[in-house]
Amino acid sequence: MTSHEEYSEAANVSDTFAAVAGHLVADASGELVLLHQQTGAYFGLNATGKRIWELIQSPRSVPELVSRITTEFDVPERAATDDILNVLSRLVDEGLASRSG
Repeated sequence: MTSHEEYSEAANVSDTFAAVAGHLVADASGELVLLHQQTGAYFGLNATGKRIWELIQSPRSVPELVSRITTEFDVPERAATDDILNVLSRLVDEGLASRSG
């Protein structure tokens, strides 16, 4: 896995993220499928990604997300941070989440 310093500007540990409203969301066998209604692009999330999506329905900071994910999924902080930054970066790149810093 790549370190968080190598991710695009879309995700930074000091930023706050929120889901962008207006996209179709479906649960498919424990995974979440997001459909960007304007572009038609779809995005699949595993159980951890699904939980991140649920949490960013209200604006959340990366440290807050890391705290929640490490507790709920019993994963090391570094691994959680890398995974969260990866998911958030992809969601922002797809126009499914917004970033404020």
